[in-house]
Amino acid sequence: MVLPKPLGPFHVSYGDFELRGSRDAGESESRAGGDHGHVHPPLFRVYYPTDGNAVERSEVERSAWLPHVAYLYGYLCAIVPPFSLLTSILTWLLSRITYLLIRPYALIRCLPSRPLISPASLLRQLTQQDADSTTPASTDSTNGNGSTSTSSRPSTSSGIGSDVSGDGRLPVVLFSHGLWSMRSTYTQFCFDLASHGYVVVAPEYTDGTACMAAVTEGQEEEGGKGGVGVKWIPHERMDVEFFEVPMDVRHRQLQQRMAALRSTLSLLHQVNSGQVADADNAVTGATRLRPSSLSHRLDLSHIVLAGHSFGGATSAYLAGVAEQPINGFHLSLSPAVQGGDGGGRDGGDSLVSRVSCVVVLDTWWRPLPDEAQALAGGKAALLCIDTEGLNAARNVVARKRFLQGRLASWQERWVQIVKEQEKQEEGEGKEGEEEERKGSGRTDGESGKAESATELIVLVGSAHQDPSDLSLVAPGMMKKVKMSGAIPPPIFHRINSTTSVRFLHQHFPLAKKYRLPVPSALPEDAVHVQHVDVPEYVKDWEKIVVSP
Repeated sequence: MVLPKPLGPFHVSYGDFELRGSRDAGESESRAGGDHGHVHPPLFRVYYPTDGNAVERSEVERSAWLPHVAYLYGYLCAIVPPFSLLTSILTWLLSRITYLLIRPYALIRCLPSRPLISPASLLRQLTQQDADSTTPASTDSTNGNGSTSTSSRPSTSSGIGSDVSGDGRLPVVLFSHGLWSMRSTYTQFCFDLASHGYVVVAPEYTDGTACMAAVTEGQEEEGGKGGVGVKWIPHERMDVEFFEVPMDVRHRQLQQRMAALRSTLSLLHQVNSGQVADADNAVTGATRLRPSSLSHRLDLSHIVLAGHSFGGATSAYLAGVAEQPINGFHLSLSPAVQGGDGGGRDGGDSLVSRVSCVVVLDTWWRPLPDEAQALAGGKAALLCIDTEGLNAARNVVARKRFLQGRLASWQERWVQIVKEQEKQEEGEGKEGEEEERKGSGRTDGESGKAESATELIVLVGSAHQDPSDLSLVAPGMMKKVKMSGAIPPPIFHRINSTTSVRFLHQHFPLAKKYRLPVPSALPEDAVHVQHVDVPEYVKDWEKIVVSP
C-alpha cells in the first residue's frame, strides 16, 4: 500500500498551507448562491522537489497518505451514501476502525516539510541527470495482486544549458481535485510532476465537492494556546444520488472553484514576493509549510492548470472563461495579480496570459452550461488524457462541443496571424515576417493549426477513478466496487505521468527555459495508449466513443 517511487530524478516533499485570518462573510453564503468573485483561498498542499538522493531517501522515508479519519468517512460515504441517520453512524464507526487499520500501511515515500531544493543542488542534480540520461533506471512496483515486479522506469534527460535559472526558481502547476476527493487524493501524480522540477499546488475546495474539506477557525492566542479548531465541510448532497444533483448546483460550484483558484494564484504571488510570513499559516503539526521557503523561488510568468474530472473542468474552463465574459462566468483578476512583476518573474497583465498549458485527466465537461461550452476553449496548449470509464453520452457531447469551439477559435487566430504576416511582409519583408512569428509564439515547423496545441489521448482498459491514488492504496477494494480498470495501477500512473510531463516539455515555455528533465516513453506502454485525431473526433464523435 506504499505509493510507488516518483518517476523523476528529484526527491519530493510536501507541506500544507492555509492563510490565517477571518474568511469573507460572503463565502459562507456562496453555497446558497452568492457572489463568487472574492473568496478566501482554501487550504492547499504544496508538492515540491527537495534536496537529497531520490532513490535512497524514497527507500527509508515514509509518511501517512491519509491526513485525517474525517476524509476516510467522506470516501466511504461515496460508496455507501448516508441516506439515514443509522447508515451515517455505522459508516462513521466503520471509518474509525478502517482508519486505525490502514493508516500505518497507506504511506507515501517522503517526509513532509523538508526544505525546498537549493539553487545549487537544483543545478547540480540536473547536470548529473543530463550525464546519466542514457541509462534507464529500474523500479519495483506492486501489482494489483500484491506481488512485486520489476519494470523499467522511463529514463530522463535535461539538456542543461545557460538558460537554467541561477536563482533556482521553479515553475508552478495548480492541480484541482475531482468530486469526492481532497488535496492528497492525487499524491502520486503530483509527486511525479514535482520530481521533474515543478512546484505543484493542490487546493482543497470548500464548495461542497470534496469528500471532506478542512477549514481552520479561531485565532491562536499568545503562547500557542487558544481557540483554534477545524471545521469540517462535508460533501454537499452526499445523501443524494450523483445524477439527482441539479446541474445548477454544479454550475455554482464551478464558479466558486474558479474563484478559489484565482484567489490561490493571487496568494502565491504574495508568497513569492515575501509578503506572507510563516506565522500566517494556520496549519499546525508535521505537515505545516513554511511559506518563507518559497519566497522568490516560484516563476509565475507562466503557469500550468491541471485537474481530474470536475477538476479538469475547473482547469480547462478557467483558462477560457478568464479570457472573456461567458454567461456570468467571467472572473477578473485582483490588483495583486495584475500588472508589473506582481510577484511573478516576467509580469503579465491577466491570468489567461500566464496559463500556458492545461492538462486534464478524464474531464467531466458538463458543469459549464451547455451554451457556454463552445465559447470556453481558451488559447493555452491542452492535453486531455481520458479513460474508458467516463463516456456517458452527455459528457461526450459536452467534450465535443468544447473541442469544436476550441478548434474554431484557434483557426480564427491563425487566419488573423497569417493575414498580419502577409501585410507585414509586404511592408518590411522577411524581417517583419520573422518578428511577427516571434510575437505570435509560432516557430518554423509549426503547422499553424489548432491541432498542434490540442492533444486527446485515451488509455485503453482504464477506469474513471484510475488517476487518483485509490487504486494504488486499496487496489482490491477498487476492483470489487468496479472503480478500477484493467491496466495495473502502477502502469497506469506511469503512463499518465510520463505523458503529461512530456507534453509540458513540448509546450510549456518554462520547461524548455529551465531545461527540466523529461521522461522517455516506454515501448511496452504503447499498447494502452490511443491517440485521437481531434479534428476527426469532433466531426464524428460516435466512432471514438468506447462504450455507449
